[in-house]
Amino acid sequence: MLTLLRNARLKYKFWLLNIVVFAVLCLLVLYAMDTMAGQTGRPFADVFRDTAPGFALVVAVLMVLEMAGSQLLISFIERHVNRLKDTMVSVQGSGNLSERAHVDSTDEIGQMASAFNAMQDRTGTVVRSMKEAIDRLHHEVQELTTAAEARRDDLSRQQAGADRSAEVIETMLQSFTGIAEQAGIAKTLSHEARDTARDGSQRVGQ
Repeated sequence: MLTLLRNARLKYKFWLLNIVVFAVLCLLVLYAMDTMAGQTGRPFADVFRDTAPGFALVVAVLMVLEMAGSQLLISFIERHVNRLKDTMVSVQGSGNLSERAHVDSTDEIGQMASAFNAMQDRTGTVVRSMKEAIDRLHHEVQELTTAAEARRDDLSRQQAGADRSAEVIETMLQSFTGIAEQAGIAKTLSHEARDTARDGSQRVGQ
């Protein structure tokens, strides 16, 4: 029962309040009739028969006034609550952080609308800050990527230069090796020629 009452719509709660008020008025009327019967010494039935029409008229007028007032209050509350609810549901569905609730009162509903608008402002500020941070991070990543690519190109050029230098050095080493071999051959031939000349000189002397 409490769960049903808690989950009931606001206007139904007000109608239930009207029923409770009507029951209380009826009990007050019966109490007044009983009091009148006790004070006058008349039977309760006679008092009820004589005063029931007047009390019924009074109760009817009071209930009409009470229901009219409660209906006006219900309409006011439902209009503001539904407007705030529609705004919140729209923001939830669209994610539009620029949408704001209409505030035309300073009561609890107006305070909720103001709090919702303040929350929208803070959320928008946070989202903008995050977007700016992401943009800065993306820009820095691009700069780092460009620098890394330039560094990689420099390293590639340096590696190519080192490879060419290694090729030149290897060619020079091969040339030096050939020269050394030719020098060794020339030295051998020189020694052979010297030995031959010495031998010839000896033969000529003989």
